[in-house]
Amino acid sequence: MLSIISNASLYAYKLIPLFIWINFLFLVILICINRRSIIEIIKKIDTKTWAALIAIFFLALLIRVYMPPHQHIMYVDEPWYMKAGKDMLNFDSTGWYPKSIGWPFILSVSFLLFGTSNWVAIYASIFLGSLTVFSLFFLAYIITKSQNVSLVSSLVFSLFAAHIRWSAAAESNIASLFFITLALFFCFLYYRKRTMPLLWLSVISLAFVSQIRPENWIFPLLFLFGLFLFDKKSIKFNHKFLLPWLVLLVLIAPDSLNVLDAKLSTNWVASDTEGKLQGKNFGLDNLYGNSINYGKYIFNDKFQPLLFTLLFIAGFFYLFKKEKNGALFLLSWFLLLWFVYFFSWFQTLGGNTDISAKTRFFMGFYPVTSMLAAYGILFISDSFANEKKRINIKSIIFIFMTVLLVILFIPYSFQASSLYSNSAQKLESIIPEKAEKDIPNNCLIIANLPAILESTTDLNILDLSLFLKNEEKQKEIIEKNQCILFFEDYTCLDLDIHEFDIGCKTMKSKFNLAPFKFYQEKSKKYTFYRIISEKDK
Repeated sequence: MLSIISNASLYAYKLIPLFIWINFLFLVILICINRRSIIEIIKKIDTKTWAALIAIFFLALLIRVYMPPHQHIMYVDEPWYMKAGKDMLNFDSTGWYPKSIGWPFILSVSFLLFGTSNWVAIYASIFLGSLTVFSLFFLAYIITKSQNVSLVSSLVFSLFAAHIRWSAAAESNIASLFFITLALFFCFLYYRKRTMPLLWLSVISLAFVSQIRPENWIFPLLFLFGLFLFDKKSIKFNHKFLLPWLVLLVLIAPDSLNVLDAKLSTNWVASDTEGKLQGKNFGLDNLYGNSINYGKYIFNDKFQPLLFTLLFIAGFFYLFKKEKNGALFLLSWFLLLWFVYFFSWFQTLGGNTDISAKTRFFMGFYPVTSMLAAYGILFISDSFANEKKRINIKSIIFIFMTVLLVILFIPYSFQASSLYSNSAQKLESIIPEKAEKDIPNNCLIIANLPAILESTTDLNILDLSLFLKNEEKQKEIIEKNQCILFFEDYTCLDLDIHEFDIGCKTMKSKFNLAPFKFYQEKSKKYTFYRIISEKDK
């Protein structure tokens, strides 16, 4: 089976850029076709609610612009995303790229509009992270039918430290959450009206979401479960219903084959632990172990106040009482996500054994828990003042509980200012654009991870391991190039990977090196060394 996937991916990857463009264009066209259904919901929002929602959006934006450090976190994932985005823009090809294509596609559009740089990628993430305030509001509104609950959902969601911090990096999780909540909003529009244009919009938006991150493959399943929840009798599996799903399978096939090949072709447990641990990428052992070790962090006060947890548990039962199917849909979303994350070896999806690195996975649960916590506040206000003549007391209690929850959240939100505040990674993030200005075009740069410099620049880079592998090739390269630089960077000095360390030490011991250009951030200093050949002496 693995060989079939691997062989198929060799042919399919060439189609990935074309298919994601087709998917995106279909999505835009279908949004235009269904604009009346969308506007119909928008028109139901009153002026005061719009003012509050816009204020929450700007609050979220300001927090994400000014609070977290703006730097990359995941190496080499973020450079891969940016390089694939740049390659799509320049060559309509992603080359060798083993991850989901959706985020690089979004980056390619951002690069087209604003130029190719690390900062365009980071600010694209910040903008989409802030924009999730709107998509989550409308999803919450169409489920709960309460503007106040929807406002609180968006407000609380905007305060999570993990979401604030990861918004200021170029990882894919933030964009993923925006498009997930938007796609599910479209799905609920279809549940309500059951028109063919809305079915097409829902399915095509889910196809796009499925290509942003691999765990997003659960959302087409969630949509189908929602169909059975909200109107099982009207489901007709005829050609009109099945055709959009056939299109979805075709659109996501090239990207899915590419991702599956990358995920299944390596035993990540052994790879990530350098053989110290043995196990499967996916399995019930992982589900049990991860649930025990990490599941508690979704419920305790490690990343959010304990009141929030109590509220979202109470909110689920109250929503179940008021809107049973909506509660079951959110529970299904929560459980599917729990399964897909914890069933896998965490490294299969990225991150390391440090619990703080798992925060980007916990973010996937936050739209659900935020909506339920807001409904929990409604439960409290209804419980203490459930008579119409006491509506003012009800409003006061609702506002009081919202303000209390926000106050309790603030200390947690400020954790974003120090989470992954790393001088080494910040320096590595600012170097590419600076080096492109400072280093002559005729220089060949030898580096451990070429993607770090190639991702947003046109610098000429050669992989260090390839350079050291063949001595005859080394001599040929040295003879043909007047300027050869060795980049001693994060991978040499601060990234704990043994092979990288050996390569850097070999370069410094084998060649005569002279400092050419260095960059410094606090105590961290990364240097471009020039190789001094015999002809230079």
